[in-house]
Amino acid sequence: MNINNKSLTDRILQDAKRSIKEDLTHENKVLKYFYNYGYLDRKYYEGSGDIKKINYLKEAIVKLKQDKNLKYTELENIISLNISINKQSNSEKVISHLIKLNFLSPLIKVVTNPKEKNNLLEKARAKFIQKEMHDEEIRRVDEAEAQLKSKEHDLFANIICYKTYPRYQKNIDLTSDDLRLISEWVKLPASTINKIQSKEDIYKEAKVEKKSSIANVTNNVTQMISARCAEKVAIEFYNKIRGDSVDYSIQQVSKILRNSKWKLCDIKSGKFLIDVKNARRSFSNPATYSEQFIKNFKSDDYQRPVNYLGTLSKYKTEAQEKDSNDVDVNILGEVNHEDIKHLEDWVNTSFNTSLQIDLSRIGKENTRQKGNFIPGWMFEYPLEFYPDDHEIESKFEKLKEWKESNNVSKNIKIPLRIMAEKSLEIDKEDIPKTDYILITKIINMKASIGITRRSIYLLILAFTIESLDAEYKYKPDMWRKILFYNDNYNNPLGLFDPERYVITLIEVLEALWEKEKGTLSKYNSFKLSGPNILKGMKSGSKPETVIAYCGGWINDGINSKKPCGRSPLYLGNSELCNYCSYLICPDKACNTCKENCERNTAYLNNNKRKN
Repeated sequence: MNINNKSLTDRILQDAKRSIKEDLTHENKVLKYFYNYGYLDRKYYEGSGDIKKINYLKEAIVKLKQDKNLKYTELENIISLNISINKQSNSEKVISHLIKLNFLSPLIKVVTNPKEKNNLLEKARAKFIQKEMHDEEIRRVDEAEAQLKSKEHDLFANIICYKTYPRYQKNIDLTSDDLRLISEWVKLPASTINKIQSKEDIYKEAKVEKKSSIANVTNNVTQMISARCAEKVAIEFYNKIRGDSVDYSIQQVSKILRNSKWKLCDIKSGKFLIDVKNARRSFSNPATYSEQFIKNFKSDDYQRPVNYLGTLSKYKTEAQEKDSNDVDVNILGEVNHEDIKHLEDWVNTSFNTSLQIDLSRIGKENTRQKGNFIPGWMFEYPLEFYPDDHEIESKFEKLKEWKESNNVSKNIKIPLRIMAEKSLEIDKEDIPKTDYILITKIINMKASIGITRRSIYLLILAFTIESLDAEYKYKPDMWRKILFYNDNYNNPLGLFDPERYVITLIEVLEALWEKEKGTLSKYNSFKLSGPNILKGMKSGSKPETVIAYCGGWINDGINSKKPCGRSPLYLGNSELCNYCSYLICPDKACNTCKENCERNTAYLNNNKRKN
């Protein structure tokens, strides 16, 4: 029978289909030999669903038809011969087959003594059976590990199955009340506000009432439009995770619902009070953004803290804002003053290092006003955004039960265990020493302050500083395999990190570790402040910037300047200014350190003379 015979092909498929339909945990001999002889891809066992499995089998049959190395026999004969060997047959076909498989020497054909010939055949048969058992075990292990990988994928998919996607790209048509509210924020006169019917009217009237340069006026209007759109997006977000939300912000101008609740917050979601803090992405670098500044943390009459929702809006010019109503808003999550206080206390008590967290900063418009700049990594999504913990734990327990019942020795990946195992216990003998230390830190953090994006961020930073003089082998890059399942860098331990704050920190710290570890070791203490600014302190010296973003300005090509916003800047890829100890932006169009620094002023003056 020819290997390309259609009946054999159909029979193999029929066998496979019947096997799948009747019992998904059992594969027949045809599938086994397909796999052992390299025709069936391992992905067959990782796939889910009958259609995918049948497609892999079809590919196997195509490979079988094209295999020119099978001229000596057909698949059916291979199967029957192997079965014959196991049944202790000594036919000429069996002997030829054992010779072809290198279990038997061709010289057996000249052996005339029956007893000697039988002994040689028995030894060859024993080797064959041992090899087949070995191959079968490898196939079983491969199949089981492939199924484990598939089930791990399924579990992770459940972990990151969030209630909604927090990025909103859509058109928002502003109502008359929205336009009135924006006009109030822009501080247009009451007589003028009553005439406003469009965004264009707000720009026009703001320019008439201008109290600063036209560029500042238009920028302010655009900011206020973005802020209101962010509030409307936030309401939609909370409606999806909690149900109906109340728009307090619009009550500032509503003729029907007007009251003073808007002074405390922008939105009421369930029992929570929400204040939206919107920032616009940088003109030159969308990965960075302007400041989210909180003048004072607020609480209601019952001392319940107001939650601040961080949002990021796409940078738009006046022309772009007039031209379309499209928005691109990314919601980062919430934070309140209690969250920050607990985080600071945890860092102070959990690490043997001097790392001070100080988010306070002088306001731009009022230099007497000291508020707080909240970095993006400090925000975290509400619990309702994520899947139910008990459901995930239950799915994980079922995965463990399946693993044990199928004798799978391979361990479930560490990030998944941290995400889903209720009582995680790690045997220090099973993993490298540093991995054990990192995992133990996470377990302790989970029991203390909980696993959030902000706690992971500070764990990495504080532990890296603590490890500068450690005896164990450590590199910041070691966090990757502990925190990220299969390099999903948007999901550290299953949390959503759309701006990739965690992996970016690891990359920056790894670069610093490789190039500037000696410099870092010379600092007595560190201070984390403002928008991701880390400074190192030495006795008797001014603080030196270790990590920062660029606060300089560059020409946008239309006779005005926009923030540079290059980020991150860090020792090793940016030079330290000898005058102000700030990092110097490596972008030649900017080259800024500190705005009023002597070096920076001299650089700008030299450029003016050249131009």
